[in-house]
Amino acid sequence: MENNNKTQAEIYREERKARLAAAAAKSAKRSPKTTKIKKVAGKIVAIVVVAALVLGAVAGIFSFFDIPEKVLKISVDGTDYKVSVGEFNYYYYQSWYSVYYNAYYYDSNYGSGYGYYLTGYDYTASPAEQDYTDDMSSVTGVTLEDLGNPENPTWEDVFKYSAISNIIYVKYGAQMAEQAGITLDEDTLAEIDDDIESIREYADEDDYSLNRWLRRQFGSGVTEKILRQASEESELASLYYDKLTEDTYAAITEDEVNEYYEANKKDYDLVDLRLYSFTTDSEDDEGEELSEDDYNTALEESKNKADAFAAEVTDEESFIAQAKKDILSEDAESETDADEYTLAEDMTYSTISSYSEDLAEWVYDEARQLNDVTVIDDGNGTYYIVLMVTLPHKDTTATSSDVKHILIAFPDTETDEDG
Repeated sequence: MENNNKTQAEIYREERKARLAAAAAKSAKRSPKTTKIKKVAGKIVAIVVVAALVLGAVAGIFSFFDIPEKVLKISVDGTDYKVSVGEFNYYYYQSWYSVYYNAYYYDSNYGSGYGYYLTGYDYTASPAEQDYTDDMSSVTGVTLEDLGNPENPTWEDVFKYSAISNIIYVKYGAQMAEQAGITLDEDTLAEIDDDIESIREYADEDDYSLNRWLRRQFGSGVTEKILRQASEESELASLYYDKLTEDTYAAITEDEVNEYYEANKKDYDLVDLRLYSFTTDSEDDEGEELSEDDYNTALEESKNKADAFAAEVTDEESFIAQAKKDILSEDAESETDADEYTLAEDMTYSTISSYSEDLAEWVYDEARQLNDVTVIDDGNGTYYIVLMVTLPHKDTTATSSDVKHILIAFPDTETDEDG
C-alpha cells in the first residue's frame, strides 16, 4: 500500500537495492568468516506500466544454454538485442531469488512447510526438479500459457521466462530513454557506484575479487561491467516508463477514461458487504472421512443454518446480531467482534469471485438494491450469507488510476529461430 505514491523509478530502485543486499547477505551466510547474517526480502519486479507482453514462441527461449554463440537474440519493436550469458544469469538470479527468499523466510519464521504452502516452491530443491502449475501463477504472475504450455513445466522454466521478460522490459526501456534524450543524473550514478562498492566490500570480506564474487553469486559471465550496465539500464528504463506514464496520462481525456470505465465497470467498481459463512467439514471429530450420505446430511445442516440466518436479516444491525449469536453459540467465551468480523469493505469483483463466482455475479447484478440479502452455495461445502451495504460504485480515491494503466500499450516482442 505504501507504494501508491511512489514513482516507478523509485519502486524499481528500492527493489534493485533490496536484491543486491539480499545477494550479499546470502553470500555472507555461506562464508566461514562471517557469522552475522543480514536478511533482506526480495520482491518480484512489478511492471505496472506494461499492459501486454507478447513473447511469441517462448518455449524456445529455454534452450538458451544450447545456443552455440552463447548469445540470446531478442527482437523488440523492430530492434534486435543480444544478451550475453552473464546478463541472462544476472536476471535469472533475480527472478529465482525473489521466490527462493520468500519460501525460505516463511519457513524460517512460521514453521517448516509454510513457505511451500504459500509459494508452491521448495527452496531446498532444484528449480528444474519442481513441477509448476497454473495454481502457482498467483505467486509469480506467470501462467502455463505464458510458458508456451510445455509438456512438463518446472520452476526453472518460470525463472527463465521471468528473466527474459525483465531483460526485455529493461533493454527496451533503456533504448527508448536514450532516444528520448533521457540521461542519468550525477546522484543516480553515484548511487550505483555506492551499490557496487557495497558489493565489493562484501566480496572483500569473503576474500574474493568483485568479479569472482559476482560469478560465484549470480553465475558464470557476471562481472562488474555487467552489473553496472544492468543497473544503469534499469534506471534509464524506469525513467522512461515514468515519462511514458506521465505523457500518456496527459494525453488521455476524461471522456476516454469514462468510456472505458463504463464498458468495464466490473473491473473497477468497489462494493461494501456483510459476509458470513457456514462451511461443511468433510471429516468427523476423529479425522475420518465422512461417508457420502453423512456428508450430504452435514451439507443440508449447513444450508439450513445459512437459510435460518438469512431469514432473520433485514439490515446491517440484524446481520451483526445474527453473526454475534452464532459466534457465541459456537464459543460462549469468544471475544470476536461480529461487526468487524463480517464487514467486507472496498471489495472488487475479482476478490469476491475468489470466494465464489456465483457470489460475485449476484453482488454485481444490476438488479441489486441496498440491504438485499441471499445465501450462496459455493459448490464446495460452504454457504455464504451476504448483505448489500453499498451498491457497486466507482473508486474515486486520489491514487486510483487503474483505467489509465490499461490504456498504455507495450510493443510486441518477437523471437528469432533460436527462440
